[in-house]
Amino acid sequence: MRSEPGKARRARPVSKEWLERAALHYLGRYAATRARLVEVLIRKVRRRHEDDAPPSAEEAGWVEAVADRCVELGYVDDAAYARARAATLLRKGKPGRAIAADLRHRGIGEEGVAEALERIDTDENAGLDRRAAAALARRRRFGAFGTGKDQSDDRRRKELGAMMRAGFSYSLAVEILDMEEEALRELL
Repeated sequence: MRSEPGKARRARPVSKEWLERAALHYLGRYAATRARLVEVLIRKVRRRHEDDAPPSAEEAGWVEAVADRCVELGYVDDAAYARARAATLLRKGKPGRAIAADLRHRGIGEEGVAEALERIDTDENAGLDRRAAAALARRRRFGAFGTGKDQSDDRRRKELGAMMRAGFSYSLAVEILDMEEEALRELL
């Protein structure tokens, strides 16, 4: 609902109660970290101001108080979010470095990242990256999951390149592509 170019928007009032309702509405639709909730609330405050002015000190205080209250009530749980997000990315075939970078980008601290990676890497026989590489091979139908058992050199080279671009080492990519389907399924 932007106004026409060249015309200033009329400012709408911002209150702590309005921020609480906005936070609950957002959290009812999306899982979020505390940092993400603060970003969303600040953006909502800016949209209510004329010319997208930043929040005042009082409004910034309200945003922090609302975010703290949501954490206190259990609506926002960074640790649970990190574990769920890490598990999702692992199933998609993302390597550990990519999972850690994604979690950091979403506002999870180093302790939370380490805990989330530790929780999903519980099987000593198959490290996190091996499980992720096997998941990527299954998802993209590489190696033993491919359509034909005898692969051309060109197809193998493309699969190898795709796995390396996804963040896996050359040796791990070769290992996964050379494994039999039964052994790969055991990793998953």
